[in-house]
Amino acid sequence: MQKMIARSERAGFRARAPRLEGTLIGGAAYRTASYEKLAAARWPHIPHIMRSTTSSIPSLFGCVLVALVAACGGRADAPLDETTVPAPEREPTGDEGLFIPPTIPGVDRIADGLGTPSAIALSENDIAFTTRATMVGGELVAAGGLYVKNKKVGVPLLLLLDGRGAAYESVVVDGGEAFIGTSDGRVLTLPLRGGQETAIVEAESPVSALTVTGTFVYYATNQNEVLRVLRTGGKSEPIGKVSSPVRGIEVDDEKVYVATTDAIVRFTKTEGHVVEGASGSPCAMIRDGRKLFWTNQATDRPSVLRLALDVGDVQAVVAGGSPACAIASDAASVVFATDSGLMRVPTSGGRPEKVSGSMNALTKPGAVAVDGTHVYWLTHDAVLRSKK
Repeated sequence: MQKMIARSERAGFRARAPRLEGTLIGGAAYRTASYEKLAAARWPHIPHIMRSTTSSIPSLFGCVLVALVAACGGRADAPLDETTVPAPEREPTGDEGLFIPPTIPGVDRIADGLGTPSAIALSENDIAFTTRATMVGGELVAAGGLYVKNKKVGVPLLLLLDGRGAAYESVVVDGGEAFIGTSDGRVLTLPLRGGQETAIVEAESPVSALTVTGTFVYYATNQNEVLRVLRTGGKSEPIGKVSSPVRGIEVDDEKVYVATTDAIVRFTKTEGHVVEGASGSPCAMIRDGRKLFWTNQATDRPSVLRLALDVGDVQAVVAGGSPACAIASDAASVVFATDSGLMRVPTSGGRPEKVSGSMNALTKPGAVAVDGTHVYWLTHDAVLRSKK
């Protein structure tokens, strides 16, 4: 049995990540052969990387091997040979040469080896995450992807692979839809259950921040412009312009709060101004109920701050000069990313504690999420979670 596993690994099958076979793309399930034709027509910039096999193997051994591979998430609809597209090279960890992803006590591996993760968002039942580059047929393709996975069962499904080769930089989930900010200035929307994507924004520069509130999508570009558009599409309406790059947007009734690399700026219908006490070097911002939380990268400012929207006063949640960035929160606690991993602190403030197993967490905005039971985070090649 161990020899068969080693042979299947050399033939290009990877038990640790689902292959494209059976994966949803644009709401339909494609076999590898039909996907090869689809990819050539829809994504001509992507190299031809899907290859079929034609040789045969002894019937008894072939049946056992195909059944074994099918149980591991590989193809079971064709014989195998050594011409199968190989998986990326990994350093062997055992005598059989089989790569085994490292395990971390108390940490669940949601996805691994599907590309370079960029952002994560949660719905009640699903996990949605994007990539800047996406693993297709065993090769890393320079095109962003959107994956969705049920929180309890199943494997991540590839709902969308960008046809223009743009990276996907941000994602927001609202009302059963995913909203994606791209590196070439588009905002895309797609149902979480699959379907056709729609471009509701075609901007002239990359989208740097994104949020959805009610009937509007608010976004910022790399030109430091802040705008909004109906979630169904249409002409974008300018909100204002800031003097430094935008790291986050949140909305409260008629006020729009923008986290820039210099300060938190509040826009109303008539003007925009810096929120008193909110200067420094904000890195990421989120809203939880009637409070805004943001992280700070300045060593002479608190690491995490809070603004009570009803009162307007700014208070420190985490004192000290440790730079922080990615942030998420629930009613009880705030989770934020530092260079040494994730930290958790009560929303009222206090001494932060480490989130076990999170030492490799990405720190960029959008790389952390929480729900009622788990903390989720991205690494350079995986999506992980642990119980609170």
